[in-house]
Amino acid sequence: MQTPEAVQRRLRSRRAADCAPRVLPETPPRERSGASDLAGPRTRRTPAWVRTTHTLLITADALVAPAMSALVVATRTDLGSESRGALLPVAIGACWLVALAVAGGYDARRVTDFREETRSVAVAAVGLAAMVAVATQLLDVRLPRAVFVASIVGLPAVSLLARRAAHAWVATARRHGDLLQRTLVVGRIDRAESVCADLTEAPEAGFHPVGIAAYPLSDRPLPTTSGSGVAVVPAATHLLSSVDALDVDIVLLAADAELAGPALRRLTWALEERGIDLVIGPGLIEVTRPRLAVHRCGGLPLVSVRRPTPHRLTQLTKAAYDRILAVLLVVVFAPVLALTALAVRVTSPGPVIYRQTRIGRHGRPFTILKFRTMVVGADSARPALEPLSEGNEVMFKLRRDPRLTPVGHTLRRFSLDELPQLVNVLRGDMSLVGPRPPLPVETACYSRDELRRLHARPGLTGLWQVSGRSDLSWEDTVRLDLRYVDNWSPLMDAHIILRTVAAVITGRGAY
Repeated sequence: MQTPEAVQRRLRSRRAADCAPRVLPETPPRERSGASDLAGPRTRRTPAWVRTTHTLLITADALVAPAMSALVVATRTDLGSESRGALLPVAIGACWLVALAVAGGYDARRVTDFREETRSVAVAAVGLAAMVAVATQLLDVRLPRAVFVASIVGLPAVSLLARRAAHAWVATARRHGDLLQRTLVVGRIDRAESVCADLTEAPEAGFHPVGIAAYPLSDRPLPTTSGSGVAVVPAATHLLSSVDALDVDIVLLAADAELAGPALRRLTWALEERGIDLVIGPGLIEVTRPRLAVHRCGGLPLVSVRRPTPHRLTQLTKAAYDRILAVLLVVVFAPVLALTALAVRVTSPGPVIYRQTRIGRHGRPFTILKFRTMVVGADSARPALEPLSEGNEVMFKLRRDPRLTPVGHTLRRFSLDELPQLVNVLRGDMSLVGPRPPLPVETACYSRDELRRLHARPGLTGLWQVSGRSDLSWEDTVRLDLRYVDNWSPLMDAHIILRTVAAVITGRGAY
């Protein structure tokens, strides 16, 4: 097992080797007409990891057919003639492989996109149902209901498990610097450098920036390397020669008006001849896929973004299940609430419940409830401890806070001090899931972007709480809260709640 430092050294050495200056070959001018213009695309060889992944997936999908055969024998149902009955599992297995292939289940571009893979498997399951119905008629076989259900439910389930395992394998390898796709980023220099930084921070996506083909800002000269050490060349004169010299797999076009229309179309033609994929980043920040839709206006593709504000009925539904689930949680955790209250009362003098003013939705203040984890008068002692804060630029935090009571540390570690906020949920001040409820002193210095966090009810838990809490920088905290506000969905809430349960059980919920 490699240490994080070793992985970082490996990535830095690989980036230095990949981005080292190379002698760009002189590209001879092409004839305006001739055989070279009519030649087909010079496709690249499929990467070895893609071939390996496809082999594993096809093998896993094909091996389910013997299981179908065993199930057919176990049912002991008259399947017609013996030969036709033996052909049934083979036909089901073949139909499943064909359905997956037609639905894009073996598309190399979907190997690491589990959502797309799930959609492909779902489409294939519908196709399988139709093909099995036709096959049973042609083979004159009576198909037992159990076999049909196992085929339509079992095969997709096994296929999804196999794809999940392949996805985890690829993601792990990419985090260790393997299976990455050499990427040339094209765009205005400031935007291209930002995109390179984002790609480097998310190796699971598989992009390894090895160069930047940039357009300058006004009259400023272009640097020879970016801040992360990636080589920079002028896009206007060295774009295609850099594609050839750096041996890239993907060209990523950052949002830029410099390359559009006919020029962009000619670039796609040139990349097609080289067997290189083109990816276009529209410049949208923290917009999830369900909010995006692609339309066409003549020959112009358009990307529309659905408004992030939920429908009124959706908001009412969220408020309703918040309260219903809060009531159930109060009933379930009633013994824990009673024992925690007793522990707070016995171990230190003072009230059991700590009350504090927080800012809620649309800037309305409310009183948040928590089990008291500090000594009485802890707020007045905070100014003296401010210089020792281990939190980010806005939020105060001390891992060994001297104001904590004997039982307070344990309550915070397992987030038991938050349980009284279920009352805030019942009152409508808070939601089960939402942004962190800020203090008035924090919101007083919010920027316009940060005020956007107040468009949703604060939550008992949220993306911030399950992603590192105050170990995160303030920028990351705001980014996570804005991602939730702009992309809320019931599935996102369910996912956050499940992650919260895991964090509380493992004790990773401490402030």
